[in-house]
Amino acid sequence: MHADRLIKLAELLEADAINPKGIKFDLGVWGEAETGSAVSLSCGTHACAMGLAVLSGAFDEFGLFNRGRSGDDTSLIIPAIMGKDFMVTGYQAAGKLFEILHSEACHLFSPDSYDLTKGADAELDVATRIREFVADRQPEEVAG
Repeated sequence: MHADRLIKLAELLEADAINPKGIKFDLGVWGEAETGSAVSLSCGTHACAMGLAVLSGAFDEFGLFNRGRSGDDTSLIIPAIMGKDFMVTGYQAAGKLFEILHSEACHLFSPDSYDLTKGADAELDVATRIREFVADRQPEEVAG
């Protein structure tokens, strides 16, 4: 597990949740913006936690990129990671980025895992769950 990357995402979610010009958080979509507007970290873009991860650029160095496409009405964000012999998207990309199981990625990022799925409070719920997930999996310090 890459705890540092997960914590970085939690920090991005927390910062975006208090930014009135940030994304419109929505766990129901990876991310989308109306065609003609930039797909960016702005209030014109709807995105989930992984959509925010893509748009932030904070995980570019680990191979995360947007595999989305533009259509007639919207530009889509689809998180993806490409390696030498593979390309994965969605929850599999989250699993690869954070080195967690597919079921753990779904637990952290799927709208089916939450009661609240839209808005700043939902964004903070995801950040909290990420922090708890990391804390639960950190080895305890050995008493000296």
